[in-house]
Amino acid sequence: MFKFLSGILALGGLCWGLFVFVLVFAPGATELGYVVFLPGYFVTFEYLLRACWTPSIELRRFIWGSSAVVQGSWLVFYVLSVPIRGGIQLLATAWWTIAFGISVYALFKDVDPANLVQRALPTDETEKHTPPKALPSSSAPGDG
Repeated sequence: MFKFLSGILALGGLCWGLFVFVLVFAPGATELGYVVFLPGYFVTFEYLLRACWTPSIELRRFIWGSSAVVQGSWLVFYVLSVPIRGGIQLLATAWWTIAFGISVYALFKDVDPANLVQRALPTDETEKHTPPKALPSSSAPGDG
């Protein structure tokens, strides 16, 4: 499921990256354009990495955490500075909201299945299940 979500975010990131490519790499573009837009290109690369491969849990947390920071920053900046009237503003706001939500969800839910199994297993001798001891037979009156 997380590879699929990464693929969807990568597709959106690639489309958005092509849209703003001119702003970032146009002749005469300032360093501010790099600072503003390059984190999104790195996150898009991370989405592609996650969509094609299952990296370590640490790298997955980095991918989803950096995605949440980048998408959340854009969302907050955009909502606070641009009046949402429809069209491209509504599309951008929806994209950043969905991307941020997916990133936060995946940050906590994209866990290592082997780790889940280990957490379910007892870790201490006192946690191990021991079958109940058989009750001693007794000769009660009338059992005879």
